[in-house]
Amino acid sequence: MNARVTEREITFYKSTYAVSLRRNHSASISIPPCLLILSSSNIIALDHETSDITSIKAGLSEAVTLDFHFSLGYIFWSDLIEQSIKRFSIDKGITTTVIANTGVCAGLAVEWRTSRLYWTDSTLNKIFVSDVHGLNQHSLITKLEEPRDIALDPDNGLIFWADWSRGVYPKIKRASLNGSQIIAIVSVNLQQPTGINLDRGNRRIFWVNSRIGTVESVDYDGDSRRALFKQSDLYPFGLAFSPPFLFLTAWQTLKQVYQLDAITGKLLRSYNLSNQKPMDIVAYDESRQPPASNPCTVNNGGCSHFCVPKSCGYKCVCSTGLALKQDGKTCQEKVKKFVLFTDFEARSINMISLDVNYSIAQPLLTDLYDQRPTAVDFDPVEDRLYWSDVGKGRIMSAFTNATSVKTLFSCNFSTGLAIDHVGRNIYWTDAGTNRIEVGRLDGTKRKLLLTNELEEPRTIVLDENNGIMVWTSWGSKPNIAKANMDGSGRHTIVTRNLSRPDGLTIDRVTNCVYWADTQQNTIEMSDLNGGHRQVILSSAACIKPFRLAFYQDALYWTDPSYKRIELYDLVDGKRKTVVLAIQKPTDIRVYDSSILYSVKIWKIGRHLAPRPSLKRNGSGGSSGGELSAAPDSDVKIVIRKGAIGDNQLVFFRVVDDETELLRDIPVGSKETLISPVIECGPHDIRISNPLEIIIPHCLFMGKAKKKLISVYRTDPGPIKWEKIPNELEKNDLSKAWFTAKEDSIHIKTMTFCFWSIFSRGGQRKKRARVFANRLYPGSDLIYLRFYIYDDNEESRKRVENQDKQSFKSLKPASIEKPFKMYNNSKKINVRLEDLKEGWELDNEADGHQEFICLNANGRRFRCEGTCEFLVKQIEGGVDNYFKCQLRFQQEGRDEEHTMKVIREFQSEERPEPVNNPRQNSTEAAGDSQMTPKAQRHFNAVAGSSRSSAPEEGDRGNFDEKSKTPS
Repeated sequence: MNARVTEREITFYKSTYAVSLRRNHSASISIPPCLLILSSSNIIALDHETSDITSIKAGLSEAVTLDFHFSLGYIFWSDLIEQSIKRFSIDKGITTTVIANTGVCAGLAVEWRTSRLYWTDSTLNKIFVSDVHGLNQHSLITKLEEPRDIALDPDNGLIFWADWSRGVYPKIKRASLNGSQIIAIVSVNLQQPTGINLDRGNRRIFWVNSRIGTVESVDYDGDSRRALFKQSDLYPFGLAFSPPFLFLTAWQTLKQVYQLDAITGKLLRSYNLSNQKPMDIVAYDESRQPPASNPCTVNNGGCSHFCVPKSCGYKCVCSTGLALKQDGKTCQEKVKKFVLFTDFEARSINMISLDVNYSIAQPLLTDLYDQRPTAVDFDPVEDRLYWSDVGKGRIMSAFTNATSVKTLFSCNFSTGLAIDHVGRNIYWTDAGTNRIEVGRLDGTKRKLLLTNELEEPRTIVLDENNGIMVWTSWGSKPNIAKANMDGSGRHTIVTRNLSRPDGLTIDRVTNCVYWADTQQNTIEMSDLNGGHRQVILSSAACIKPFRLAFYQDALYWTDPSYKRIELYDLVDGKRKTVVLAIQKPTDIRVYDSSILYSVKIWKIGRHLAPRPSLKRNGSGGSSGGELSAAPDSDVKIVIRKGAIGDNQLVFFRVVDDETELLRDIPVGSKETLISPVIECGPHDIRISNPLEIIIPHCLFMGKAKKKLISVYRTDPGPIKWEKIPNELEKNDLSKAWFTAKEDSIHIKTMTFCFWSIFSRGGQRKKRARVFANRLYPGSDLIYLRFYIYDDNEESRKRVENQDKQSFKSLKPASIEKPFKMYNNSKKINVRLEDLKEGWELDNEADGHQEFICLNANGRRFRCEGTCEFLVKQIEGGVDNYFKCQLRFQQEGRDEEHTMKVIREFQSEERPEPVNNPRQNSTEAAGDSQMTPKAQRHFNAVAGSSRSSAPEEGDRGNFDEKSKTPS
């Protein structure tokens, strides 16, 4: 008695079918779309998304090849023992012998439109044809030499087959469906070709070379041959094409099915079939047998990748992980959003696209041999991967296409690294030497940041919005700590109830940090000061997390124990498995190209490092826009509408040390650099209309001086500087030209590269700078210092060092502003005004001061002391921040300049006293060289019980406004 038939709808590439498949024992199933796999004794169905395996037909004797007729519900296979071709009726569960007394049949194919059956007979060396009932049988092609697998293209009226030629000169041949016009399209470098399959839309043939374990493809004419995959010990036999994937069977040793990308040939996944011996394989899907009126037959349906026929029309399908554009035909060139993870056991670095509605792990780097990749990050600017290899003790890098593999730095045991994407730095922990270090992404300028009282540092993450780094440590006192990105301002934020904290990640919107405890099997979170701590998932959730990544209100984590990657939605509390069957996933990152960096370069120690603000979809789109660090920022890139594609990453950075870069630039001895050297990228960007790069200069500009300016460009390597024309010198062949304006140089360009600007003579600009902070930690007095110096790095460092030497105990935030100063006066009048209500000057007479420039013109600018302002909160005031304006004006000039200062702090939060605060405060004052006024105030409160430790939440936020006329 037949079992009851059930139906369910299964969606594959958003095509829905309802098809029933009846087994001839105990139960009924619904399978399409799926893979039908023929073993020597069974036909099984494999769901390649879930890995579920269902037996369709058991009790076969020695089956070799199979195919199906979807609309009639038939499955056909050949049997070597019985020397026959059999048919299984899905609806009725009945097996019928349709062709008897065959020779060795290693290939058969169904022509579904005319309901005909084609097969090869390598005993008789012929190709036969009959109807699906075995009637009207006749030989179609004769005088062959061991024909094997076979495939049909009814749209083009073609038949393809592999001819082994007794192993002497194997070939792949083509003929018309009527048996005429036979031609060999591939006749060299073949080793037992089999598994013939077709991409009918793109008119390409796929096959495997069983003896050498390769997968190849070629077009219908035998041109454009491509090697897709090779594994010599695989012994592949069957091959199935289901866009955008290829599936091949390995029958002799591994007994598995492998999933490949049909374009790149990358191995995506393998399926273990236990004791099965997989031979042939087909994609059981209605789209593989479309009706006669099939739009995919004409120009691949207009699809850029694959055209899949449907019951009502067709659908374009992209290569693995790529999303379809809004036109419904063209695929994105690159994956825009993806999960990046390392597999420690498989020695690989892999990607999971988030652009599509399915999860497939795509290997980017495989066969790393003696390496043990652990931590990983990605740089979209250069399209490079960076990882730590704990096997060899080194930091490595390579392009995502697995080329240009480099060793950047040696280390001992690095389990954590993070990229400063715009500052072009890489940070890493070393648990073997108890260090945190930083270096350039090109492997230069290595610097030790932290080592004292550091025990087994593990993971590290950068919060570029706040300019800090956060890391976990194991050791005898497990903790989570943070510091500025130059290593200063170190502070422990979590110490209690930690065992093995790992897997740090940050939500940069809420400033929350998440971590996994690999011993307690928990996921927790807190703010960046360690407050508001809570458990997200406990061990009761049966998790064993290792590394975390935060993306779009969800946590992704690797689970090496359960060999999977999981996701937890922080909004709805739902949890799901992203991908299974990974050997040992370790580190994980999530990248989204729509998150663009607007770059502002800040000085951090001796390294230039960025403090970027993140823009989402605000720059780098076809609608145009402007890339800058903030309103009124110095450097800008202005993008016209339609100049670049949607979601195109655009960046610029200031080169901190241009010495090597400018070594061979062809400038005269009297020419000097008047602007920062800028790099814009990516270098391979496609630009339809000229972009405008605005770079400020430090020259006092007159009409005559414009003629003395030169602008140079060079590609990144090899460095070869060339001069570009100005707007009057340009011609139709010019790819870049510039215009000199009063405050900046405007470069129009069709390429991105390095830019430098020089001038012969001319008066330079100056910069005004304000440092602002508490007089001492815990004080309610705000201390402001005003300086003026030349607009160059040397003078800037001199002022910073001077302030640091005079006020050693202070770690101030600061702002600066460029302005022009003239030769005939060295006096600058400075006044503080517009104090916020609730604040007042400590001494009203100090509100107006004079700054004396001892050398206002020279390169080595010197000044006499500084202008100092002390601001205090009115008694009883409760505001947690103050604001004011500093106005300054050169004596004898009309221009007046304004700097708005906003100082934020949390006055109600005070740290606990540390040791002897009186002693700490006195020592701090004694080591400094404060002015008498500042020293008096410091001494007056040095006996208080306030702590000398740095206070959390004491941050400076400053806003600049352009000069206004007096």
